Amino acid sequence: MRHCLLMILIRLQILLLAGVSGMLFAQQPDPPIIISPPNGAVAPRSPTFSWTASARADFYNVYLFPCQRTESQVCVFKTTETMYKPGWLRPSTAYQWTVKAANADGLSISGSFGFQTEAGPSIPGDFDGNGYPDIAWQNGSTRQVAIWYMDGLRSNEMNSLGWLATTVDPGWRLVNIADLDGNGKPDLIWQNESTRQVAAWYMGGVYGDQLQALGWLHISGAVGWRLVSVADLDGNGTPDLIWQEDATGRVAAWYMNRLGGYQFQSFGWLATSVDPGWRLAAASDLNGDGKIDLIWQNNATGQVAAWYMGGANSDQVRSFAWLARDLPEPFGSVAGWSLVALMDLNGDEIPDLILQSEDEVIALNGPNGDPGQVLAVLAVNPGAEWRAIYPH
Repeated sequence: MRHCLLMILIRLQILLLAGVSGMLFAQQPDPPIIISPPNGAVAPRSPTFSWTASARADFYNVYLFPCQRTESQVCVFKTTETMYKPGWLRPSTAYQWTVKAANADGLSISGSFGFQTEAGPSIPGDFDGNGYPDIAWQNGSTRQVAIWYMDGLRSNEMNSLGWLATTVDPGWRLVNIADLDGNGKPDLIWQNESTRQVAAWYMGGVYGDQLQALGWLHISGAVGWRLVSVADLDGNGTPDLIWQEDATGRVAAWYMNRLGGYQFQSFGWLATSVDPGWRLAAASDLNGDGKIDLIWQNNATGQVAAWYMGGANSDQVRSFAWLARDLPEPFGSVAGWSLVALMDLNGDEIPDLILQSEDEVIALNGPNGDPGQVLAVLAVNPGAEWRAIYPH
């Protein structure tokens, strides 16, 4: 009996010692030290949070307040790196952030730092001036144009909705959105489906929904040509008009200026030989070299490719690359999807691919980012008659 009790006591002592040993040797990570943005800094709208590596850390939690539209909440981001880019933050806004190193034994916290975002330049397609590109929608039957005012780290949260055009003459299609007159508000660019005339509605007002003036961009009509894109090809600060011919697929540019108003300056070719079945879908600076690249979509397969351009007028083809040959799960084939635009939705300075099907509008991470990954779902079941329009 004494032997049994002795054995039980020995086992209890072993268990107690093991527990004490576990408590003695359990170690939380060292507290990380914040590097950037430091306390009191003025940071870019898409800041990079960085900190020192912590011994024994398995991962880090980054805390950001306020969390975009929901002012009372804190955003939490998990990463194994010692840096993190949260996405677009609001311009001219005060934020607090901190980071915690974590492992199985617990968390260790750094100090809480405050910073303010800079005002930043105007964002293409931002009608209400909150720093996020909004989504315009045109109804294929009534031709009315509605607007979703957007927000969120990935520009994917709708704040409110409104109207840009409640009465539109039959036969007119909204083909693009761009700030033609330089007043900081996107203007509406229309093309007549029969005459191919091109006109502009110059917009203003707090929410960019007030028609200020009308203007012709091509009064005589370019029969056989469609206006595809509006982008500053020659770097003079004025968006230029990019056209594609229906029959041949050739692409031409009207170089514009604002000397005495938005007006034609000169003509140039961007593509004189195009493979059949490919249409120009958008134009954007994909690689940050200051030159406008051409983005193509195949009418049959839906695949998306890019011509990387160079030259003083962005009129020289430098290289070719695929942007989307298929879509990630659960979407599968890119057939049946139309490329809407390329826009930087998350502030990583890389244009993201925005595509629309009959049921959804999604954004994929752009080239040089994490290509092919779904960045955000922007709209679900908007209605078969409604077509999303961004600057492109």
